[in-house]
Amino acid sequence: MFRNANLEGARFAGCKAANADFRGAILTDVYLEDSDFAGADLTGAIIDIALLDHPALHNATKPMTEQEAGLDLPALLADHKVWVETNAASGSRLVLTGMMLLRQDWAGSSLAAASLRNMVLFSSNLTGASMALADLTGTDLRQSNLRSADLRGATLNDAHLNDADLRGANLGPLAVSVRGREIGANAVAASLVGARLEGAKLMGMNFSSADLRRVDLTDADLTGAVLRGAMLEGARLQGAVLDGVDLDGARGL
Repeated sequence: MFRNANLEGARFAGCKAANADFRGAILTDVYLEDSDFAGADLTGAIIDIALLDHPALHNATKPMTEQEAGLDLPALLADHKVWVETNAASGSRLVLTGMMLLRQDWAGSSLAAASLRNMVLFSSNLTGASMALADLTGTDLRQSNLRSADLRGATLNDAHLNDADLRGANLGPLAVSVRGREIGANAVAASLVGARLEGAKLMGMNFSSADLRRVDLTDADLTGAVLRGAMLEGARLQGAVLDGVDLDGARGL
């Protein structure tokens, strides 16, 4: 019913939303007093962290936490590092789809090609993490620190990076050994409101329909990037390299 809907600021006072489908919906700044979300599916929804324990959501389906799933995260990360270093000959690929892991400290971690779709990684430390080719589709990375992270070829479509720090991060294309092909990073329809991307490498990045309001792109390299239909109100572009950028339908310039 409300799947992938933008319900930011909605007032649900007295609302009977039992068993409703809110998967992937944006539920920030909502009012839930006297509402009933019993059985509602909030998997992949973007919601204010403080509201996760609201009485109205006690019986809703929410992403599983590390404790609920009985995960041994250090062991999983170590196995994934072996998997990366041996080109998948040993170890195991990290797959944490739909998990809720708040405020993780994964600085410098090896997360290349990990499957982190629809996760809640709110306010996590991913400084300098190796995340090339990682799948972060729909993932909540609001207020996370991704400074100097390697995100070449990563998929960030529909991800939420509002107020994230990506200064010096590399989101450019990743050259692979198959016929000299390059895999570009994608952030189609992603939300990066207020994100910091000063000096980031964004060559060929696909920001089509992305929300880039108030994003700081000072000195960023956007050579060949695609910003079709992107919202750019209040964006800072001082010193940014814009050679070959596709701004067709972009708003707010």
